[in-house]
Amino acid sequence: MKTKDYLCSSSAFPGGGPNIISFSILLLWFSVVVFVAFHHEMWRDEAHCLYVALSADSLWQLPMAVKNEGHPVLWYLILWLGYNLTGTPLILQGVSIVIGCISVVLFSVFLPFQYGLRLYFFSLFYLYMNIP
Repeated sequence: MKTKDYLCSSSAFPGGGPNIISFSILLLWFSVVVFVAFHHEMWRDEAHCLYVALSADSLWQLPMAVKNEGHPVLWYLILWLGYNLTGTPLILQGVSIVIGCISVVLFSVFLPFQYGLRLYFFSLFYLYMNIP
């Protein structure tokens, strides 16, 4: 059986779906990300998006404030709404964690990869951050 056929078959997942190993990988990733996110100072490029979003006095001024920025307006809208609801700049880390978790849940539960390959993908960020 070819690798592509195996990965797309139901035998790639014993039990046919999410199981304790997928959940364990997800829990490990989540705990490391939360620890790192709240022990990390915001860099200028990270905080810049929040400051641009906050430069708009109203929701209707937001598209004009971000017209020369590289991120989609939706990112600034999420930051603007989150800051106006909570009043804290920690919303940047919170929103990043939520979006990252949604992505990792979709990846770890629904993609037909073996556990070793999933762990490899999740560890790439930490390997990248530790390269001098």
